[in-house]
Amino acid sequence: MDPNYLAAVLSHPGWRLLTAALAAGKRQDNLSQEQLVDVHIPVVGGDAQDGIARRYEDALRRIEEIYRSEEDFAKVCDEVLSGCAGLTLSSSARNQVQQARIALADVAETRGLRLDNRWHGPENSAVRSSLSAIPIRRLGSLLMSGPSKGRQPTWTAEEDADDDTPRAIATATIQAGTINWENAKLTTERSVSLFPITDGDLLVAMDGDGSLGKAAVYRGDLPATVDSHISRSRVRGGEDTADALSCYLNSTWGKVQTTSLMTGATGQTQLSATDLRDVAIPVAVIDRATVIAAAYREALRQYEPIVRRARRVICEASADLTRRLLAEGVLRSSENVAKFEDPSYLLSTFDLLYTRAWR
Repeated sequence: MDPNYLAAVLSHPGWRLLTAALAAGKRQDNLSQEQLVDVHIPVVGGDAQDGIARRYEDALRRIEEIYRSEEDFAKVCDEVLSGCAGLTLSSSARNQVQQARIALADVAETRGLRLDNRWHGPENSAVRSSLSAIPIRRLGSLLMSGPSKGRQPTWTAEEDADDDTPRAIATATIQAGTINWENAKLTTERSVSLFPITDGDLLVAMDGDGSLGKAAVYRGDLPATVDSHISRSRVRGGEDTADALSCYLNSTWGKVQTTSLMTGATGQTQLSATDLRDVAIPVAVIDRATVIAAAYREALRQYEPIVRRARRVICEASADLTRRLLAEGVLRSSENVAKFEDPSYLLSTFDLLYTRAWR
């Protein structure tokens, strides 16, 4: 049997529901080999297997492209800043360069410029030259307190949790300017009391190359704290200013600065609280904070997170798989099976899988 055909079947939300129902465990659900062996896999001919496998491989390629294009959200933030505050980078900022001649003195005279070639591309040059030509303030001057990195929380087992159990926000929880509660971990009320976060706090990821600098504003949705990889800042000017700063930090303007300021060896990179406070913020962002915040919130409502886009691609492939299995006669047509030909219905099934109450 083609392994990609097998993977396509097991990735189908219908089969995912089946295997999730079979999983069990005290602290973490597990699917035993004995249970997996008994999962029914439809048997189709070689040509059908090959067609289904190729369709699944195409879906995986599309998902890979989605994850490679995570910078798309930075472009969304760039458009908000351009439209609301007139902050526009030159078109050359998106270009790619193979070589750059950098004087060592230029590196020695600034904290935000590293010696390795990675930091000397057009984006870096465009941001640094633009910031040198406009009035700026340092992020630290806009904060009432922070940035303060969280404590390592005490975790709570799922069987001991309910809907009111507090959550701990981690690096993976911050996605595209929002807090994805699916990726938050269950913690204790004591952990929250030791390091509480409040409505309007600006949260920033402080560790990890590629994740460092991601920002979101806590809305008070659930009682929560942050783990030791996330910083909490209380912002002067309220939630509008916090949202404007979140938009800025997630934009090319902010990402260039935070990644340039990161320190540490590969796999252990981090952003210090001192360096985060030193990020340059155009005065226009503060003066236009209310307008930027409104446009940013609307952009967040319209932007589909990367994880959900990836699930949508899988659901489209799975709907095709359902139709192919029906055509091959290995699935019996019925009203319930017909629902699995609808990608939107399959996506709602995925949502059920990632609901804590189901798990």
